[in-house]
Amino acid sequence: MVDEVKDTTVEAGVDESGAGDDAFHMPETWAEMCEGEPLFVLLPELVPAERLKFRQAAELRKLSGMAGFTLREGTTGPVEASMRDVESKIDERMDFVERALDWVKSLTSQPEKVDEWTLGIGLDELFWLVESILLFYTDQLGKSLDSKRRSASTPSN
Repeated sequence: MVDEVKDTTVEAGVDESGAGDDAFHMPETWAEMCEGEPLFVLLPELVPAERLKFRQAAELRKLSGMAGFTLREGTTGPVEASMRDVESKIDERMDFVERALDWVKSLTSQPEKVDEWTLGIGLDELFWLVESILLFYTDQLGKSLDSKRRSASTPSN
């Protein structure tokens, strides 16, 4: 079964290094994020990563770690899992999404627009949307730090 998946991936243009035609590409700009997911256009203007305050950057790190944990745990579990186990996993995902949305709200002067944006979107879809935002901001924050280091090491005239 693993070999079948691997063969299909290679046929789709992805080599083992992940550098093939279908390799994941992190958008470079918010506009690219919006091209990939039109729902992001409906969000209010968000502070760019290079303008994050310490607390926002620290919360981003915490949320990124929580997302990985929430993702690994899943929400369906094995067939023999009890309803209480499944309910607990769903509650964990709900708590994560709520915290992530609070973080997104901290990036805008119009937090109520973030609440409006969530209307009619289910839990799992919101999870993936906020996870995408977190990944984008994590990537952008790293680029911002690299840029800051370069400018700090450039002698001024």
